[in-house]
Amino acid sequence: MTGTTIVLIGSREYREGLEVALASLARSNPGLDADVLVLHEDLEPGDADRLALWHPRVTARTLPAEDLTRLARHASTPHRAAHVMGALRAADLEGSERVIVLDADVVVLGGLGALLETTAPYATVMRPKAPGRPLRGVAVLRPDLIDAAERARLQEVRANGDYVHQDEEAGVLAAVLGTPDAPLPEIYNLDKRRAAGLDLAADDVRILHFSGRFKPWHGGEHGFEAVEDLWSREVWHPIAHWRALAADARASDEMLAFAEDHAAPYALLADADLEDLEGALRTARADGDFERAYQAARARALEAGTVVGQVALDLGTTAVATSRADDARVALALAAADPELAPRAWTVLAQLEWTYRDYDAAAAAAVAAMRLRPADLHARRRLERVERTRAEDGVVPAGDGPAIGHVAFYVDGDGNYGDVLLPVAVRASLAHELGDVRWTTMHAHQVFDVERARWANEHLDAIVVGGGGLFLPDTSPNGNSGWQWNVTDEALEALEIPLVVYTVGYNIFPGQRFHGTRFAESVRTLVSAAAFVGLRNHGSVNAVREIVGPELADKVTFLPCVTTVYGQLAGPAPAAPRSEPLPIVLLNIAYDRQSRRFGEGYGRFVAELAAFIRALEGRAEVRCLAHTREDERIVGDLRRSHGVEIATDAVYGPGSEDALATIGRATVVVGMRGHASMIPFGIGVPIVSLISHAKLRYFLEDIGHLEWGVEVDDERLGDRLTEVVGAILDEPARYRAEVADAQERLREVVDGANGRIAAAIDAKRVAE
Repeated sequence: MTGTTIVLIGSREYREGLEVALASLARSNPGLDADVLVLHEDLEPGDADRLALWHPRVTARTLPAEDLTRLARHASTPHRAAHVMGALRAADLEGSERVIVLDADVVVLGGLGALLETTAPYATVMRPKAPGRPLRGVAVLRPDLIDAAERARLQEVRANGDYVHQDEEAGVLAAVLGTPDAPLPEIYNLDKRRAAGLDLAADDVRILHFSGRFKPWHGGEHGFEAVEDLWSREVWHPIAHWRALAADARASDEMLAFAEDHAAPYALLADADLEDLEGALRTARADGDFERAYQAARARALEAGTVVGQVALDLGTTAVATSRADDARVALALAAADPELAPRAWTVLAQLEWTYRDYDAAAAAAVAAMRLRPADLHARRRLERVERTRAEDGVVPAGDGPAIGHVAFYVDGDGNYGDVLLPVAVRASLAHELGDVRWTTMHAHQVFDVERARWANEHLDAIVVGGGGLFLPDTSPNGNSGWQWNVTDEALEALEIPLVVYTVGYNIFPGQRFHGTRFAESVRTLVSAAAFVGLRNHGSVNAVREIVGPELADKVTFLPCVTTVYGQLAGPAPAAPRSEPLPIVLLNIAYDRQSRRFGEGYGRFVAELAAFIRALEGRAEVRCLAHTREDERIVGDLRRSHGVEIATDAVYGPGSEDALATIGRATVVVGMRGHASMIPFGIGVPIVSLISHAKLRYFLEDIGHLEWGVEVDDERLGDRLTEVVGAILDEPARYRAEVADAQERLREVVDGANGRIAAAIDAKRVAE
């Protein structure tokens, strides 16, 4: 015979009450050794799962429909039939020494004390104003003490449904088992109406019963706000519930294990986050902490009790960002049921399926998004990317040269010009040493797992990763590596061909960091597996050396971004016709991660730029150099805020074909993007860097010309730009010579690295 069983009786209408009753029972009696049986008439499987969040030993059991039909003929209200049936079933639990029956509209505020010490077959609280009548809501049964005749009478009521419905289940039990000789104290079933009229402290009450038609979870009853506040105070987020149990010294080992296991998946959320999960989700995303964002989204779903609408979309997008593909598919499918959110959900799903190389599913999802919103640019781009990648995936050109997989961020047609040129420059650089390379395109954001590594071992001679700022947490986030190449540790360890990390950057913005340990673990595995690791500036080298530790630090070397020597690799850019009467100063301003670049000082920054442009009137023409569409924003901001008009040279999209010629005609380029400095420098154009990211300072330090940089938050920004740019305008030939000299030094580093890389690849090919 088992010990104590708690029986809760309710229905779907009472689910919220059942949850609070269960949760309050667990928190007030965390050491109680008892099973919990929920008897109900219409709970769904999801409801039962929800109840299991609150107590480790919950079982839900449906009451037989035929019994309920018979009993309903005599019940005062149909739902009371379930209570009568529940009481009858509770009395029939012969395997339990003691059964405590609770209605769904109670909260347990203290220890059960006297309920665990009864010696009679039946015990309950009696009505204060009618001592002979039992009070509904709480009863204690001792099934082993119910004799055969009493059991037969209870079975008879169950069989024919005929009973006197006064006091419902309490009346049935009293009629068969007799009025208790020793009634339970009222504190074990204090009716809210009595509580509202008594000056009782909450600590005095063990079980508070919210009887009556109007339940707290339905809005409550007028005039009982104060006592119903006691119920509201027991409505906790499940995570707060588990944490409270885990911290309770009274908790049994079973309760402690239950609480710790359930709370563990939400360890990154602070207690304060539970008060504003939407805010926690927003903050975590902004910080690039996608594991915490996923936990916040999942906690919101727990709080809501359902996964629909925005809750589902947030859960799906954060699951994508943490490489929980199956969870993401389910959540996004649920989000797609919402007409307003469906286009976004389908677009995210298209990206997910592309990431895992299911091109048919990706195309179908993108098309579904476009059907709902034909002008959706994001969905159209996803579809174009799917079809472009489908055509390139796994293609190894014929020939005799080395077959090399090139892992890079291949942008869409109108993407950032720096990212457009970067893979081209990498291939041109290595081709100088390796000859006719047979390149295989491998997008960094697609999953590279063990299966893909085995394919590479069979079909390729090497893999080159780079260049660009791939060590960044929030561009195409994933849980496999924590940086832009979506590679698993197991895949890196499975590679048998040379792996080359080529001019990659540690691209953290001010205030950013990698959260958790996944990035560090991935980079250590990467460096350990690589035949060559070259990072594009000494700042990146130092940061990554610190991450990988002394045993691997020597493998991490300096290799500048090869866009900085691109003019030597590809030959001079075609000369653009010069019709301008004044020298050209190209100005590039970046707006990705604006708050990290400018903080609260953007307005002052624009004012300083306006002063700089006015200072150059008559000496030079300042034009906007737009690497992306967003870069053109500065033109409108200058005009609206300060009446300053400048023209735009767009080098993204169709403009990228003539980009080098456009940049090459400038006397100087003032750039905020990294490649708005490195690309002009690489074709011999003098530069001034607007430093809003450490990578620009690192670059200037590496070429020995830190004086070519101005911090964006410099209080004299306008004057400083006027001084530095003015000096270049005065002596353009001198500055071009200084660029050429610095470029030569970088070219020596590039050539040396390429020689070592070629030797590693050739050695592997010879060995085969």
